[in-house]
This record gives sequence, C-alpha cells and structure tokens, in this order.
Amino acid sequence: MKKLPLLLISLVILAALVAPAPAQAQWPTTPREFLSVSAIPDTMEAYPSIFSLAGGRTIITFFKDGAGQCYQVLSADGYTMFTVPPLIATTAAGPYSYSTKMLPTPDGGVYVVWQNIYGSPFPGTYAQRLDSLGNRLWGDAGVLIHPAHWNDFDICPDGQGGFFAAVNTLPLTPTMDLAGQHVSLAGELLWGAAGLPLITYLEAQQFPAVAPDEQGGLYVIWEDRRPPNPGFGRIFSQRFDGQAQPLWAPATGREIWPGSGSFRQIFPDGQHGFIVYHGGGTNWNHLARYSPEGRLRWRNDEAGAGDPAKMVAGEPGYFYFAWVEHFHWKTIYGQRVDLQGRFHWSGPSGGAQVISPLEGAWQIIYPELDCFYRDSSFWVAEAYKVSHSPSLRFPFRIYVQALDAQANPRFGSQGLYICSQALSSHTVANLSAATDGSDGIVTVWADRLIGSVSEEDVFASHTNADGSFGIPPAMTVGAYSVQIKRSDSASIVYQINAPGIVSVTLFDLLGRKINSLQDGLQAPGNHSLSLSHLSLPSGVYIVTIRVDNQIIAGKVALIK
Repeated sequence: MKKLPLLLISLVILAALVAPAPAQAQWPTTPREFLSVSAIPDTMEAYPSIFSLAGGRTIITFFKDGAGQCYQVLSADGYTMFTVPPLIATTAAGPYSYSTKMLPTPDGGVYVVWQNIYGSPFPGTYAQRLDSLGNRLWGDAGVLIHPAHWNDFDICPDGQGGFFAAVNTLPLTPTMDLAGQHVSLAGELLWGAAGLPLITYLEAQQFPAVAPDEQGGLYVIWEDRRPPNPGFGRIFSQRFDGQAQPLWAPATGREIWPGSGSFRQIFPDGQHGFIVYHGGGTNWNHLARYSPEGRLRWRNDEAGAGDPAKMVAGEPGYFYFAWVEHFHWKTIYGQRVDLQGRFHWSGPSGGAQVISPLEGAWQIIYPELDCFYRDSSFWVAEAYKVSHSPSLRFPFRIYVQALDAQANPRFGSQGLYICSQALSSHTVANLSAATDGSDGIVTVWADRLIGSVSEEDVFASHTNADGSFGIPPAMTVGAYSVQIKRSDSASIVYQINAPGIVSVTLFDLLGRKINSLQDGLQAPGNHSLSLSHLSLPSGVYIVTIRVDNQIIAGKVALIK
C-alpha cells in the first residue's frame, strides 16, 4: 500500500482572528531570551526598523553587510516567514545603506523606501511595495523614485494611497537643494523620473521632514544654511501643492526657528495645518502649530529637555511625545498635548515620568528611544546602559511602558524590564518599536559590540498587553474564528465558526504562489483539503486561509 505523506501543520497567527497558538511559537517567554532576526557571526546586520502589517504581523528591515537592505516578516506568535531574510529588491544590494523608512498601504501592507549610498552599483532613492505577507508587489527591482543618494530624505502619505518624498539632491548637484517625488499606489512616478525641484536657494538645504497638508499637497520643513549665517542652520518651512508649486511667499520658504535643532518632526494637525516638534540647540525642545497659511498659532519652548526625543499622533486632537531628561540623564518623561497647545501631564521636568529616576550616582548612557500610540495607550520603549561614570560600563537594559490618557503607568513607576545583554562590551543601537496589532508591543534592536565594525546582530522581543512575554492570547474579529488543525494525512484540516467566502492558497517560503486550493462560500464546521494531487516535493510550505478580509496562515512541513 502506498504510504501517504506526513503533513504537520503548526499555526502561525497572521491576522486578528485566530484560534489557540501552538506550543512551538518562537517568541521568547522571559526577558533573558531574544528572538534572533538575523545573527550571522562576523557579519554586520545593522539599522533595523519595524512596522506593523495587517493581521498582527510585523516587518523588520535591516542592512546586512555584503548583501544590502533585507527584511523579515514575523507572525503574531513569532514565526519568521522567510528561512533566509530576502533583499527588499535586487536593487537593494550594495556595500552600504542606512535605515529604511516605511508607510502603510491601503491593503495592510507597507511601502519601504531606502537610499543606496557609498559606491552602490544601484545608487539612488528606491521604493518597494510589500503586501501583508511580505510579497514584493513592485517587481524584484522595486522602483527608482529619485537618483539622489545622500542618505537624506523623508516620506509621508499623499492621502490617495500613494506617498510624497523629499530628498537632498547631493551628490547629483554641487549644491544642497531639495527635490520632491510623488509615487502612486501602482508605483508610478507622478512627478517624472527626476522628480520636481522644491527648494533651490544658495546651496543650503538639507534634512527635510514632510507631512501631508490633507488637501492633495504637502508641508516640508528643513535645515537651511543660507546667508547671513551660513555656518549655523535654521529651520525653514514651505507648503507645496500637488504639482510641487510653492503656496507661500517667498517661494524659498519661511524661517520658523533661528536654530537648526538636533531633530525635526512634522505632523498634520487634522485641520489642514501642521505641528512641528524639534530640538532647539539648547537644553529645551520646542513645539509649535501653524495654520494652512503658515501663520504661527502657538509655540511652547519648554516641550521636554533632551535628545533622543520623539512625538507621535494620538487620538484625534492629541499628540504624545517622550524624551530622555537632559539635565541629569536619569529619567524618561512623556507628555500629552492638545491642538490648543495645552499640556495635560505634570511632573518635575515638564511631564509625567515614564521610567522613574535611577538611584544614587547612576546615569543613563547610550540612550535609545521609540514610541507609538495604540488603543488609548502611549507606548514607550527605552534602551540604555547605566554607569556611575563614563569610565565604567554596564550591561544594557531595555524597558517598555504604556501610559493611559491620565498618565497612569501600566507597568509601575519603573516600567517593564524586557531584556538585558549580560556583556558590558555590548550596547543597543537603532531601537525600534511597533504595535503587535492588538494591545502589545514588538521591539527590535541591533546588538552592537562596542568598537567593532562587524559584530552587530538584530534581535526582537514581544510583550503582551498584560506584561507577559511570548505569544499573544487567541484573538477573534467579528463573527469569524478560524483554526488550522493538525493532520496525519496529506490534507489540510481547518475549522470556521461562521459561513463566509473562504480562500485557501499554498505558497513556498519565498512567497511564490503554488496553488489555490479553495475559493468560494463554505458553511461553518470542519473542512479538509487534499494536497496529494499536487505532486509536491518534501519541504516546508505556507498555507493561507482567508475568510472575507481576514487571514491566518500555517507552516506546512511535507515529508514523503
């Protein structure tokens, strides 16, 4: 009698509707364990960035020495979707690149934008569109959106499903000018292959930050070194329409701050104006709101004191920001601000304590900070080393904290300790955090050997809403609940608890579609689909089950 293949299916939660997760999920369950995203000995894997996808998945991009810009997709329970992290695009190969920037797509995927620099065979600013499973939608090569490659750019949504980009034109031109590009959902370059000029004035513009004006155009702020003070940067702004035409006089932009600042962020205010958060070259950071006509509505010149600092949009009409206190390097603070410029949290340094002061002579060194807002919670991730003095080095620590609208901390005054590196010779770089699609947090970072240019690896950790580690609780959305069950024959057995349009598709580990196994209306209950007719070789595959717009997936190990 012919022996049937053995089919082992382990659940991978890839959307917010899934049954209980399997015991072999890969998220660590203690703060002493990390999920390895990429950790090849003697290879630099650096500059990680993280972004949330549909269905509880997250994408992590990073630069891999000798390869280029790579990515990995993690399921909600910590499974990696690719055995080997693939290149974002074949044009992402190159000797050096930095962090990517990402934006959501209307279908739950992500736009990824990066620049190839320092002698790349494909110099320029590139973009790729990935779906929520990590499939490349703009071809293997991606799209060259601008030939500039000076590691100096920013992107923002256009309100129509595509995005705007602003880039520093070096080294294409001898001057530091700013150019723009408008990219459609289909990857079309709406402003031409070379983009359109934004600011070209006396070789002085750099470090752009952009935000949509919510009327088809965009706001741009930048550091400007034009005379009479070419040695000292100032912050300028301009509003452009959908054809890159300036809308304010003078066309070369308006000064909004007399210093450059150590960082610059810009946000739409929801009423066609914008909000700017920036460093000021002094101890204090600055926050201001401007009208659609470019008039100053209000300014607060004591909006936190320190860098790193970051602001995010919260519930409608509110913004949140966090910073590492600059005067004593002991505390991480946060603040909630409304559209009238009113601060809602009080404390000894102008905000609520996110992580309480360190005791005695301890100080924070090498701080890293990231934050986001999700479901009425302001999440902050903080990594740092502590030391009595600069000559003493201690292991780094990573904490997370969530505050509600009244600044009540979810994890006590100190925050939740999620991991530590036992070696004092290591430090954290490029800490990045994102929602897990529910009410938890996924944190990613580069573990760097101090003084080394090759020993750097990328790790991640997951924390549930209640402070526990590991896989999230089972999740359901609406009337649908789907469960993939184990099988000892060449079939996929799954269960749905409500009638719906069900599509079952088989992929290989590179995300290439192999076969559509089911596509149509099914009744509630158990269903079985055979694989024996496909003549598949032994190996690992991915099966996705879509019920209307909800998706789960499982890894399938087929052994013949």
